[in-house]
Amino acid sequence: MRFFVPGTFDASTADVLWSITRNKLQKALDVPIWDRRIQSLSLMIDREHVNVTIGEAYHGEEVLMIFEAPQLLICTAGHGMYRGKPIVVPKERAVAVEFFDA
Repeated sequence: MRFFVPGTFDASTADVLWSITRNKLQKALDVPIWDRRIQSLSLMIDREHVNVTIGEAYHGEEVLMIFEAPQLLICTAGHGMYRGKPIVVPKERAVAVEFFDA
């Protein structure tokens, strides 16, 4: 699937928003964030499989971006995107990771 950010109208706007958010998070969290763009995650949390996908709800909010850093960073409007910090998930909880097409 081609990269997108929910609520953007075209690929160039999505790219700019992704870059701005990535830079903001790198500075705020003082961690490197890799270039690969994650479309969805399958996580094992408390012995349950949990799917996190761009454009779908997670913790009651639409997932807007998922970043690959030393830990996985899930961004919604209220977590990491416009307010607050991202939802941080240890990488070892990821059972599967699906990336957007390059």
